[in-house]
Formats: sequence, C-alpha cells, structure tokens
Amino acid sequence: MTMQSTISETIGKIGKTWPGRALLCALCAVLLGMTVGSLDTAAAEKQMPDGTLFDAEYYAQQNPDVVAAFGNSEEMLYRHYVLAGKAEGRAATKASVTVTPNHSIGLKGVSNARELGGYVTTEGKNVKPGLLLRTGKLSGAKAEDIIRLQTVYNLGAILDLRTLDEIVPYRDPSIPGALYYHLDILDNATRTKQYDRYYAYMAEHPGASAGEMLGMLKTVGVVHDNMYVDYLTKEPGITGYRNMFRILLDTPDGHAVLFHCSSGKDRTGVAAMLILGTLGCSDEVILNDFLLTNSYSGRAKGFQDSLAASGLNADDVGDMIVTMDGVNKKHMLNALQYIHANYGTVTGYVKTVLGYSDADIARLKSKYLQ
Repeated sequence: MTMQSTISETIGKIGKTWPGRALLCALCAVLLGMTVGSLDTAAAEKQMPDGTLFDAEYYAQQNPDVVAAFGNSEEMLYRHYVLAGKAEGRAATKASVTVTPNHSIGLKGVSNARELGGYVTTEGKNVKPGLLLRTGKLSGAKAEDIIRLQTVYNLGAILDLRTLDEIVPYRDPSIPGALYYHLDILDNATRTKQYDRYYAYMAEHPGASAGEMLGMLKTVGVVHDNMYVDYLTKEPGITGYRNMFRILLDTPDGHAVLFHCSSGKDRTGVAAMLILGTLGCSDEVILNDFLLTNSYSGRAKGFQDSLAASGLNADDVGDMIVTMDGVNKKHMLNALQYIHANYGTVTGYVKTVLGYSDADIARLKSKYLQ
C-alpha cells in the first residue's frame, strides 16, 4: 500500500466521523503541502482511471469548500481529489451527455422521459444537451433513475406542473441536490369537478361507446380544441409558466431543470413549446418534439387502430388519443396560431404576458444554447 493510498483512506474515515469539513480541509492543506513533491507529473496526475481527464472547473464548481480552502489552482484541486475527494465520494468529472435520436434520457420507471437538448434554432445554434428535461410524473422512478438524474444530469430543479389532487397519490421522490417546485398550471378545484362529472357519467353508462365517452370529455371541458390556449390565457397557467422561466434563469449553470405533469404531454408540452420558442426554435421543431409523445406512449399507439375501427373520424381519434397518454397535433397548432395572431412570436408572448425582458431572454439563450 502506498503512502498516497494510506492518506486517502485515513482522510475518508475522518470525513465520515467529524461533524463538518472545515477541520478536514485544514488537515488536507497540511497534507497537500507535504506531498507536493511526491506526486507524479501534472499530466499523469490528471489522467483518470477511465482514461478521461480530471475536470478542475467542474470540481471547483461542485466543491466551493475546497476552493475556499485551497484556491482554484488546477494542481491543488487535483491533489485534493487524490488525497481526500475520492475517499469522500466527490465527483472528479461531470458525466458526458449524448443526445439520442429520440432525445431519450434513459429513465426506466418514468414515462415520456426525454430532453430538449440537440434541437437547432433558426439561427443555427443548438440547445445544450442534458439541461432541459421533460417527463411524466416521477413517482415511479427507480433507484437507478434517481442516480442517473443526479450523476449524469446534475439535476438542480424539479418543476411539478400537476394539480394537488394529482400529486397526493403519486408524489415525486425527493432527489438530493434538486429543489422541488409546485407550479400548478390548472385550477385544482375546476379539474376535480370536471373529472367528477366524467366519472359519474361513466358509472351511469358502463357500456358507453368511444364516441359517447369523448362527447362527455368535451362536455366537461377535459378535452377541447383550445385546451392549450386555456393554459396560456388563464391565471393558473400564466402564473405557473411565468414562475417556470424564473426558475430556468435562476438555476445554477450546469444543473439540469426537469419539468413534468402526469403524462408529460399537455402541460409539459406547452412548457416545452414556450422554452423552445423563446430559445429560437421554429414551429416545425416544436411540433416534432411535441409529437414524440405518441412514439413514447405504447398505450396511445395500441389504441389508435382500434379507435379508428370504432367509427370515429380521424379528428375524434386524435382527441381520444389525448385521453390515452397521447397528443393531438391540432391542439398545439391552435396554441401556436393563437400566439402568432396575438403576439407575433413565442418570445412576444413571453415578454408581453409573462413579463420577461430582452435581457432576460438573452440570458436564457446564453444559459441553454451553444
């Protein structure tokens, strides 16, 4: 066993038993001074076991206590990692993120889990990978999913767009390092009344056809042509999406923001539209991202053919798919048409209705585009 490994093990044990890291940092300062001459050359020191290079900038960002004690010298940060950081479980590099063709973020227990990274704006810039995540509810997240969100995506914020009645039976797990925000896009009481009426109808009409079920969903207001326009014009949606942009701006650089509703399609779809549009993506990009939901939802795909065979016209099939974890293109088209007719662009809506300035939007682009 080398002196270096012995020191690392000793410091690891101390770090687990002392109440804080201040004294550990002081001890480390002494040890660093003692071992400067005994370490190998700088190039060899920074070579990680997996062949990657030590990321001093990332290490400093993640460990401000180390910077406070030793400064931001790359040599000193690396030596701290070797002598103490590795034993304490501090990450030496940020895991790389590769955007897949369908933008999946690889979660096993979360539906419709994907990212906005990789989309191209009309000015030729790319949305940075690994920072803007959109999913369904997180209540089914497996342990490996949580670890992935922490280590690969450095998750900094979770934006839950559901109503309280939706949250109570399916709560998001607490993920260390990520702040949780409840941004209800719908009015909880109104949504509850809508579904109470629908479920009462279904109890009285157990043999209702697909067309009759759709008719009732439209009657109570769960599904209608301008449902997304409602999100953009009614107070809960305006307040929720306004707060969403504030969190996007305030979340520290390099930390992902995850936004979701129940299925990650309607309220989340409008959120993605507002973000992509403000970053400068075209309507075509927005619609392509929106329609990916139908590729992710096995239930929606499975019912599409049977609904068509039931005698529903294509438009009604599209509306019924919305109740089965899918989306209907016309709903997003109507939302975009409303924005273009009244505000010119998505950016115009964000500035006029949500109250953000040109400087805010420039900062948003600086954070999330490359």
